[in-house]
Amino acid sequence: MIGLSLQDVELPLTQPVNTARGPITTRVGVVVKVTDGIHTGYGEALPLPGWPGHDLATTRHVLADAVARLENTHHLDALAEAAEELTDPLAAAALDTARLDLAGHRQGCPVATLLAAPNDPGTTVAANALLGGADIAALADSAASARTAGFPVAKLKVGDDVANDIERTRVAATEFAGPLRLDANGGWTIAETTEFAGKVSDLAIDYLEEPVSSFADMAELMANPDRRHALRLAFDEMAHTAAARQRVVDERLADVLVTKPVWNGPLAHTVELAEQAAAANIDLVVTSAIDSTIGLSAALHVAAAIPNTTPAGLATGHLVEPILGTAPLALNGQIATPTGGGLGVAVTLVRW
Repeated sequence: MIGLSLQDVELPLTQPVNTARGPITTRVGVVVKVTDGIHTGYGEALPLPGWPGHDLATTRHVLADAVARLENTHHLDALAEAAEELTDPLAAAALDTARLDLAGHRQGCPVATLLAAPNDPGTTVAANALLGGADIAALADSAASARTAGFPVAKLKVGDDVANDIERTRVAATEFAGPLRLDANGGWTIAETTEFAGKVSDLAIDYLEEPVSSFADMAELMANPDRRHALRLAFDEMAHTAAARQRVVDERLADVLVTKPVWNGPLAHTVELAEQAAAANIDLVVTSAIDSTIGLSAALHVAAAIPNTTPAGLATGHLVEPILGTAPLALNGQIATPTGGGLGVAVTLVRW
């Protein structure tokens, strides 16, 4: 018999993470535990307040209902079917992650192997650095440190004052001396995007993520390369539903699709999305949602299961206090895919 249980968690961050919707200082949510009495699997759902489609009360209710319905089940397949049917994608991802973690422990193989089958997963996943700094000098130090640490690409938040962001981007490019990913969080108009792109198009820019805040404006920029000075464009949070992600792929509304597996329902959905994106000549970038070791490891296994995966936004383990266990960290810009059973991380929970 398989037992399921839930635990509420509150995970402080080691430092605030600034976003377009305000700073994130803590992650609050639910951990799912699945056990057969010998092996145990874990998943997590950590909705972000203010994010479209995120509501902790709803996610907790959906998970509690699923746990009650699955009481006394004897088969992991029942959990897979339940995850596919859940209407809350964060809850579905949490339940599916716990199922895969348990299945991997049972079979003695990593979750990445289960997701990649019949192919072999990657043994490492390249990661992008996340640049920060309260002023230009601190940003320069952050970029230089990322270069020294061996990251192949670095990400910089932009989308505020255009002139200031041009200066910040040029400083980061000089100090990092490698390609930059720029995330504007929908902070500009088309005209401001054109102005910014014209001033940085001589730099090594991997892509510009969501410079504008609507699908229509993104489509306008994609249809007119001159208005973005041929910079590649990426979708992320604007494509927060399965239907929106499918639209980006079907209509090729971007060159890059950034996505968070733990927000996308069962983990295999993101692997399938990557295959569809590749067929449309769209790069898919797997990224974290500032998760604990559970969610971050789940995203790492997804990235490892995707053939020829691009550098992922997974070098965030240091941002969350290790209350649930130590997160996988990058070494020389690479994160090793765990080789043990399941997620390959030791989860520490004290109140079960």
